[in-house]
Amino acid sequence: AFNAGYGICATYTPGHVTGNFDWCEHDEVDGLKAVSVCSECGICGGEPNEGTDIMSAKQPCQGSSATWNAGWGLCPTYESPGVNHAYCHLDSKFGLLAKQVCSECNKCESVLLAKAYVAPAPPTPACQGDSNAFDAGWGPCSSYEPTEANNYYCNQDKDDKMGDLLASAVCAQCGQCI
Repeated sequence: AFNAGYGICATYTPGHVTGNFDWCEHDEVDGLKAVSVCSECGICGGEPNEGTDIMSAKQPCQGSSATWNAGWGLCPTYESPGVNHAYCHLDSKFGLLAKQVCSECNKCESVLLAKAYVAPAPPTPACQGDSNAFDAGWGPCSSYEPTEANNYYCNQDKDDKMGDLLASAVCAQCGQCI
């Protein structure tokens, strides 16, 4: 019977008081790891046991993985093969084990949803040229109000006396400058 010195296969059941389940991939006897010998680990001979799915057994991570630290490092230090990975089932802070907080332990899944970053709108530029003198042949800046027909042409109409400046760059009524 398998016994790596920490208990028999029955002690590798998920939730067992020994916590041996977390060592299924590490404990070994004569070159055989518990994961390949003990059905309690959920996989034997590389095939999932009937009715057992280790991946779906992951619980949502608890606490704040961004700040949790049992004194040995933040969650990223628990990533395999990190310096703290072997202590996922031991290191505790605020009543929570690393394996319950850090998705890096591969025992819980992060439930944080990435929020889409929406960049702030760039500031509205100052209008250029002389808005009192602008006239592209279709009317003054007041004719480019959103309710006026010329508004559609804000990005096309130019006053030749003002060079390459479009109505949108001169007339605040176009809503593209202030």
